[in-house]
Amino acid sequence: TDRPDGSDAAPPSPPQPLVFDASAIDALAQLFNPDKLQQLVTQFANDSLQRARSLPALAAQHDWLTMRAEAHKLSGTAATFGLMRLGFLSSALSTALKAADAAQTTTLAQQIADCAEDGVAQLRAYCPACFSQA
Repeated sequence: TDRPDGSDAAPPSPPQPLVFDASAIDALAQLFNPDKLQQLVTQFANDSLQRARSLPALAAQHDWLTMRAEAHKLSGTAATFGLMRLGFLSSALSTALKAADAAQTTTLAQQIADCAEDGVAQLRAYCPACFSQA
């Protein structure tokens, strides 16, 4: 037994935040006119999806430096646009990269790719007008 209470069970994982928190978009809508909001949200969604989708391949290539940069960019912007879980997972990825934990890094890379898809879909469903039609 590895734990003080005599059990071998791993400690429970901390709860993860919501995939999407609409209050972040509501706050941005108070700060920007509709055209600017649409521009910002569309750019964020496109950039985030591209970054997140690249992570599993980067993990397979062991391109840790590029992964660290992408994780940093994702964690820095995700919460601003309401993608709370994406920000949480991206921060966890940064931690795993610093710890040189290849297995955890690979797992998180796929979770982030999936989470970004889900988060952007929820953002789009909540605020279709926030996305350019192009």
